[in-house]
Amino acid sequence: MTLSTVLIRLTRLLAILCLFLVPAGQATADLKIFVTNDVHGHAAEEPAEGRIGYARLKAALDAAKAEGHEVYLFDAGDAFSGSAAAQVDHGRSIAELMGLLNYRVLTPGNHAFDHNEAERNPLYYSETLIKTVRENASGPVDVVAANLTRHGETVPGLGRDPVVVHDETADKPDGLRLIVAGVVTPYVRRPSLQASLPGYDFGLLENPAATKAKILADLTASLEEFNRPQDVTIVLSHLGYPGSDGDRDGRLVGPDLAAVPNVDFVADGHTHEAVPPQKIGEAVYANGGRHLEHFLEITIGDDGAGTMVLKDFQDVADLTPDPTVVAYLSELDRRQGLTEVLFETPDAELFSDRDLRTDNIALGRLICLAMMKASGADLALHNVGGIRAGLPGGSVSLRDLFDVLPFGDELVSAEMTGEEIEAFLNRGSGHGGRGAPQFYGFLAFAWRGEDGRPEVAGLRLSDGERLDSNKTYTVALNGFMARNMKLPTKNFGDLVLALRQVLTADFANFEELRDNRSLLVFESFEEARAAWTEAGP
Repeated sequence: MTLSTVLIRLTRLLAILCLFLVPAGQATADLKIFVTNDVHGHAAEEPAEGRIGYARLKAALDAAKAEGHEVYLFDAGDAFSGSAAAQVDHGRSIAELMGLLNYRVLTPGNHAFDHNEAERNPLYYSETLIKTVRENASGPVDVVAANLTRHGETVPGLGRDPVVVHDETADKPDGLRLIVAGVVTPYVRRPSLQASLPGYDFGLLENPAATKAKILADLTASLEEFNRPQDVTIVLSHLGYPGSDGDRDGRLVGPDLAAVPNVDFVADGHTHEAVPPQKIGEAVYANGGRHLEHFLEITIGDDGAGTMVLKDFQDVADLTPDPTVVAYLSELDRRQGLTEVLFETPDAELFSDRDLRTDNIALGRLICLAMMKASGADLALHNVGGIRAGLPGGSVSLRDLFDVLPFGDELVSAEMTGEEIEAFLNRGSGHGGRGAPQFYGFLAFAWRGEDGRPEVAGLRLSDGERLDSNKTYTVALNGFMARNMKLPTKNFGDLVLALRQVLTADFANFEELRDNRSLLVFESFEEARAAWTEAGP
């Protein structure tokens, strides 16, 4: 890189930093605020994936303290589910780690309540996870969400009102105050979570415009008193970035919060795409992406002037990960048994997640066959949105299996008629997955519909027998799918742990799963139906 190129880049960087000053003034860097979001339990660093990890984040916090800053750590939601380390004990270990890092303020995300169903406790997030964070932290921990109530009241252990986490006004009337508010997406109560969220209200009203107006009005009212020049307000948002064109349905999104009076910074999450700081009105908005691939760093001077920067792995690559957190993660691996090898695969292509949304692939067949064996079902279905990775070549560990199925769901079975199965396949696999689900135990003769998605023209069992429309079959499903279909079920416990019991070296001929073509797609309904008819009586 030439010297002129370096100077140009530095000039651009300085211009960007100047753009994101709020409010104007000569600042002495007193406070450093670090904000994470959508970590989803990815506690360990993974340099190849750009994941910073909690040990290196702790090193960044300590480096800022060594420079003389007062340091605060916040989180904008979705910390406790979505990875092996989070799923195996329903977020408890992640909560311990967050306490050890001394998180000061959190706001819940839409996945905050993922473990309620498995724990049979609608208050699991506040009574167990947040309690665990607090028990392991050396100072106070606040959880704020302006639009979250239960039975019309504040959820026990959480708060709705903004909190003042730094206040110098006792010593000088014009001193700095740091205020933190929170907003969680109102679109949490999807059908699959209804049973685990009794009485919860996220501020969702009859239409998007009414929802947006009410939540923004409530946030505005709660921040009215924080209007001094030396008041700095950060909103921890779990609403998401809709793109430059805004949300097409007019729903409440993260950038909307930047227009609220007295808001200086909006640290957003939810949409998993990092968005660098941008000035919106008088405030600065940014989104930290996902999985600790980034974090937001806000620096505030004693006059209230501040900057926001989006940082990634390269910004902290030279720091030595905190040894205490490294040791904790190592012990966590040992304690949770995540390195246990389940079986060996010949190559990474066999159980890749490529073509997951357009075909019935070997990975899907593996999962569904294991579901059938673990539950004794006749057939199996799994939504494609619940499968989030492929399996590696060589040794496959329990951690790998959790990465493939990261949502802490349960294995269940339900009784469905052949007609219901075919209708479900044509309806799609529900929230989080376009098109038909992955399946095992039957052959699907399909054709390309107008939208390009396969539509079923007929089904046969694996032995060639027609799937009887009126006959009842026992079908293995995950709990998410069964709840969406409102089916009575038999429960076999945690999905991954149930599969762990059957996915061993002698489980199946893995190569047969590679070649088994269960989804036969034709160009027209007539062709698909003719092939289905020719396949047998």
